[in-house]
Amino acid sequence: MFNRKSSYALNKKDPNAIVYMDANEAIIRLTREDFAREEEFLKWKSLSDADYEHYLMGEIDLNTYKAEKAACNELLLKTKNAYAAVLAQAKQKQDEQARQDSRKEASKAIFDADTLTTELAELLIDRVLVYPDKRIEIAYKIQDIFD
Repeated sequence: MFNRKSSYALNKKDPNAIVYMDANEAIIRLTREDFAREEEFLKWKSLSDADYEHYLMGEIDLNTYKAEKAACNELLLKTKNAYAAVLAQAKQKQDEQARQDSRKEASKAIFDADTLTTELAELLIDRVLVYPDKRIEIAYKIQDIFD
């Protein structure tokens, strides 16, 4: 009925993924994790199967099937790329928030300290250079904390 290596066959074989071939016949596999919600995954899974089933039943011709499949594949790829971009942006914001929280903690520890402890020195100072003319240079890890 259908080629066992077709995207339809691969798609049917794996209930936890949407499998399709791009224009270069490279197999692309989207899993449930690639979608924000389970409903989205199920909707796309159903759509990817439906076109081929309509073609098999003679409800649409080969050119219509190919056009719908190409449109569906393009939309799937755009959705996957958009989701990946949103995830990357969220990760970047989380990282930035973690850095800000760390800096706030460090600032609080510095300004609340009565003495320079070893932990505080390790937090603040990158290196100390002592020159023969008794000049001392301190390179701080956090540059703008004293501004």
